[in-house]
Amino acid sequence: MLRQISACRHSVFLRASTRGFHAASSLLTHTVDALDTNGGPVREYKRMVQDGRLIDDAFQRSIVSKLDRLYQDLLVFTPPPLLFGTKDPERVTAPRGLYIYGDVGTGKTTTMDMFYTSIPTTSKRRVHFHSFMLEVHARINHFRRTHHAHEDPVPTIARELARASRVVCFDEFQVTDIADAMVLRRLLHEMFVCGVVMVTTSNRHPDALYANGIQRESFMPCIDELKLKCECVSLDSGTDYRKLVRESARVFFAPITQNTNDALMAVFARASQNAQVQVNGELRFLGRSLRVPRSARGVAWFEFSDLCTQAHGSADYIELARHFHTLVLSNVPVMHMDDRNAA
Repeated sequence: MLRQISACRHSVFLRASTRGFHAASSLLTHTVDALDTNGGPVREYKRMVQDGRLIDDAFQRSIVSKLDRLYQDLLVFTPPPLLFGTKDPERVTAPRGLYIYGDVGTGKTTTMDMFYTSIPTTSKRRVHFHSFMLEVHARINHFRRTHHAHEDPVPTIARELARASRVVCFDEFQVTDIADAMVLRRLLHEMFVCGVVMVTTSNRHPDALYANGIQRESFMPCIDELKLKCECVSLDSGTDYRKLVRESARVFFAPITQNTNDALMAVFARASQNAQVQVNGELRFLGRSLRVPRSARGVAWFEFSDLCTQAHGSADYIELARHFHTLVLSNVPVMHMDDRNAA
């Protein structure tokens, strides 16, 4: 039984990947039919609009067309071999990737995901950029523990990453600290040399990455190479589709009563499709563990105090977002100045 706090509320949070832009099919316009339907992202975009899962958007349509051209180029591209024991891969001209930037909620991730799921190869990877950088730093630390001090870990790690994934899709590309900036400057260069094709989303134009950062001039070659290897395109339609999703569904319940408790239970059951509930599960990552009080089919339920007042970092929340598409948060208190860290 949830304790009753009349001034408090329950919340339901949808992961950013629910930028699904649910819309009435009546909003479909004839402009979608102008797109080529040979396959790839264009076909998926057209199907999602016709099914009413997307609102046809001229800005998104333009990005999807560019992604479709890249998709077609990749179908006929033969990447260079990356053999063990060779210092330099065969240099070939890989298709130019795409750097999609713009405001939040405009569909950057959705369009990139259409591209990613369309690629037939298994040599591909889609990852949140922050998670990727955590992995890179972990790889560097492991390399330094297992190799001579004078050996440079970056070229080896770049080749390992390229060998595993010839197409890499980064979600929410950003650079905020000097450690990431200095590693990226060389890592991306080595990956591009290996023929990796990159598609990424970001809230910033490449020229604004690591703005006002320490030793930013040392990072400028990375920005220049990003713009050389990726076409930079803006997706600023002026519409935040995530707000449309939130406005079409009730996600806050207040005050906390038996009725709102029952409503929250119903939301959990509906979102998880009445799947069997796992109690006190555990997520393990980077040598750490995070207890999940209740979960079922991509939906997790936490008490506010468990998730927001304990010592959790960004890596914990990213791991949650990676595993669950919906979070149910119960017993959210009224916030005061003393609660600003939890807020």
